[in-house]
Amino acid sequence: VFLRDFEFYIEGEKVGVATGRWCMIDMNTFSIVPLTRYFVQDNFKDYNTQRSVEFTRWKLPAVEATEKSYEKVLTYSDCDHYFHVNNTKYADLLSDFLTESDMKDKYVSSVQITYGKQCKLGEILEVYADKTENGYLAEGKVGGETRVQLKVLLNEI
Repeated sequence: VFLRDFEFYIEGEKVGVATGRWCMIDMNTFSIVPLTRYFVQDNFKDYNTQRSVEFTRWKLPAVEATEKSYEKVLTYSDCDHYFHVNNTKYADLLSDFLTESDMKDKYVSSVQITYGKQCKLGEILEVYADKTENGYLAEGKVGGETRVQLKVLLNEI
Protein backbone atom coordinates (compact mmCIF):
# COMPACT_ATOMS: atom_id res chain seq x y z
CA VAL A 1 0.00 0.00 0.00
CA PHE A 2 1.22 3.47 -0.89
CA LEU A 3 0.02 6.63 0.80
CA ARG A 4 0.05 9.85 -1.23
CA ASP A 5 -0.44 13.09 0.66
CA PHE A 6 -1.41 16.46 -0.79
CA GLU A 7 -1.67 20.00 0.53
CA PHE A 8 -3.63 22.65 -1.36
CA TYR A 9 -2.66 26.33 -1.28
CA ILE A 10 -4.19 29.56 -2.56
CA GLU A 11 -1.82 32.52 -2.55
CA GLY A 12 0.39 30.83 0.04
CA GLU A 13 -2.46 29.93 2.42
CA LYS A 14 -3.14 26.23 3.03
CA VAL A 15 -6.81 25.66 2.19
CA GLY A 16 -7.01 21.87 2.15
CA VAL A 17 -5.31 18.52 2.59
CA ALA A 18 -5.87 15.04 1.20
CA THR A 19 -4.48 11.54 1.53
CA GLY A 20 -4.86 8.78 -1.01
CA ARG A 21 -4.21 5.13 -0.27
CA TRP A 22 -3.15 3.12 -3.30
CA CYS A 23 -2.08 -0.41 -4.11
CA MET A 24 -0.61 -2.19 -7.12
CA ILE A 25 -2.99 -4.28 -9.23
CA ASP A 26 -2.30 -7.11 -11.65
CA MET A 27 -3.93 -5.81 -14.84
CA ASN A 28 -4.82 -9.34 -16.02
CA THR A 29 -6.55 -10.55 -12.85
CA PHE A 30 -7.26 -7.21 -11.10
CA SER A 31 -5.92 -8.73 -7.88
CA ILE A 32 -3.61 -6.88 -5.49
CA VAL A 33 0.10 -7.43 -6.15
CA PRO A 34 2.48 -7.54 -3.15
CA LEU A 35 4.81 -4.54 -3.32
CA THR A 36 7.73 -6.81 -2.46
CA ARG A 37 7.48 -8.20 -5.99
CA TYR A 38 8.84 -4.88 -7.28
CA PHE A 39 10.35 -3.02 -4.33
CA VAL A 40 12.77 -3.80 -1.53
CA GLN A 41 12.72 -1.92 1.78
CA ASP A 42 15.78 0.17 0.81
CA ASN A 43 13.68 1.86 -1.91
CA PHE A 44 11.79 3.70 0.85
CA LYS A 45 14.69 5.02 2.96
CA ASP A 46 14.11 8.61 1.72
CA TYR A 47 10.32 8.33 1.73
CA ASN A 48 8.48 11.23 3.40
CA THR A 49 6.48 9.80 6.31
CA GLN A 50 4.73 13.06 7.27
CA ARG A 51 0.96 12.74 6.86
CA SER A 52 -1.35 15.51 5.62
CA VAL A 53 -4.38 13.96 7.28
CA GLU A 54 -4.23 11.99 10.52
CA PHE A 55 -6.82 9.24 10.88
CA THR A 56 -6.80 5.52 11.49
CA ARG A 57 -10.12 4.34 10.06
CA TRP A 58 -9.89 3.71 6.33
CA LYS A 59 -13.02 1.55 6.22
CA LEU A 60 -16.37 3.29 6.56
CA PRO A 61 -19.35 1.86 8.47
CA ALA A 62 -22.11 0.24 6.44
CA VAL A 63 -25.10 2.35 5.47
CA GLU A 64 -28.25 1.17 7.25
CA ALA A 65 -30.76 2.58 4.73
CA THR A 66 -32.77 -0.10 2.95
CA GLU A 67 -34.47 2.26 0.51
CA LYS A 68 -32.48 3.34 -2.54
CA SER A 69 -31.80 7.05 -2.93
CA TYR A 70 -31.41 6.53 -6.68
CA GLU A 71 -29.79 4.32 -9.28
CA LYS A 72 -27.76 5.02 -12.39
CA VAL A 73 -26.66 2.94 -15.36
CA LEU A 74 -22.91 3.53 -15.63
CA THR A 75 -22.10 5.04 -19.01
CA TYR A 76 -19.04 5.57 -21.16
CA SER A 77 -18.46 9.10 -19.79
CA ASP A 78 -18.19 7.62 -16.26
CA CYS A 79 -15.39 5.25 -17.27
CA ASP A 80 -11.65 5.07 -17.88
CA HIS A 81 -9.99 3.27 -20.79
CA TYR A 82 -10.49 -0.10 -19.04
CA PHE A 83 -14.27 0.56 -18.96
CA HIS A 84 -14.20 0.79 -15.16
CA VAL A 85 -15.64 3.86 -13.45
CA ASN A 86 -12.94 6.52 -13.20
CA ASN A 87 -11.96 7.15 -9.55
CA THR A 88 -12.69 10.86 -9.96
CA LYS A 89 -16.35 10.09 -10.83
CA TYR A 90 -17.27 8.28 -7.62
CA ALA A 91 -17.61 11.48 -5.55
CA ASP A 92 -20.06 12.85 -8.13
CA LEU A 93 -22.00 9.60 -8.44
CA LEU A 94 -22.31 9.09 -4.69
CA SER A 95 -23.20 12.68 -3.80
CA ASP A 96 -25.99 13.11 -6.35
CA PHE A 97 -28.54 12.08 -3.70
CA LEU A 98 -27.96 15.42 -1.91
CA THR A 99 -30.69 17.98 -2.39
CA GLU A 100 -30.68 21.76 -2.33
CA SER A 101 -32.21 21.69 1.17
CA ASP A 102 -29.51 19.26 2.38
CA MET A 103 -26.85 21.78 1.33
CA LYS A 104 -28.63 25.05 2.20
CA ASP A 105 -26.31 27.26 4.30
CA LYS A 106 -23.71 24.46 4.50
CA TYR A 107 -20.41 23.59 2.88
CA VAL A 108 -18.51 20.34 2.50
CA SER A 109 -15.70 20.30 5.06
CA SER A 110 -14.49 16.72 4.57
CA VAL A 111 -14.91 13.86 2.11
CA GLN A 112 -13.77 10.26 2.45
CA ILE A 113 -14.21 7.67 -0.29
CA THR A 114 -13.50 3.97 0.10
CA TYR A 115 -13.24 1.84 -3.03
CA GLY A 116 -13.98 -1.83 -2.50
CA LYS A 117 -14.29 -3.09 -6.06
CA GLN A 118 -14.52 -1.59 -9.52
CA CYS A 119 -17.80 -0.63 -11.07
CA LYS A 120 -17.97 -1.31 -14.80
CA LEU A 121 -19.58 0.14 -17.89
CA GLY A 122 -23.24 -0.89 -18.17
CA GLU A 123 -23.66 -1.94 -14.54
CA ILE A 124 -26.44 -0.39 -12.48
CA LEU A 125 -25.09 1.52 -9.48
CA GLU A 126 -27.65 1.67 -6.66
CA VAL A 127 -27.00 4.43 -4.12
CA TYR A 128 -28.16 4.21 -0.51
CA ALA A 129 -27.59 7.02 2.00
CA ASP A 130 -27.90 7.76 5.71
CA LYS A 131 -27.92 11.16 7.38
CA THR A 132 -25.37 11.34 10.19
CA GLU A 133 -24.90 13.83 13.02
CA ASN A 134 -22.85 16.17 10.83
CA GLY A 135 -23.19 14.88 7.27
CA TYR A 136 -24.00 11.79 5.27
CA LEU A 137 -22.80 8.27 4.54
CA ALA A 138 -23.53 6.80 1.12
CA GLU A 139 -22.89 3.43 -0.52
CA GLY A 140 -22.84 2.43 -4.14
CA LYS A 141 -23.93 -1.16 -4.72
CA VAL A 142 -24.06 -3.34 -7.81
CA GLY A 143 -26.26 -6.43 -7.56
CA GLY A 144 -26.42 -5.99 -3.78
CA GLU A 145 -22.60 -5.94 -3.40
CA THR A 146 -21.10 -2.79 -1.85
CA ARG A 147 -18.50 -1.44 -4.27
CA VAL A 148 -17.80 2.09 -3.00
CA GLN A 149 -18.61 4.23 0.05
CA LEU A 150 -18.67 7.97 0.68
CA LYS A 151 -18.59 9.97 3.90
CA VAL A 152 -19.37 13.69 3.65
CA LEU A 153 -19.07 16.08 6.60
CA LEU A 154 -20.90 19.38 6.40
CA ASN A 155 -20.41 22.61 8.33
CA GLU A 156 -22.67 25.64 8.64
CA ILE A 157 -21.70 28.66 6.56
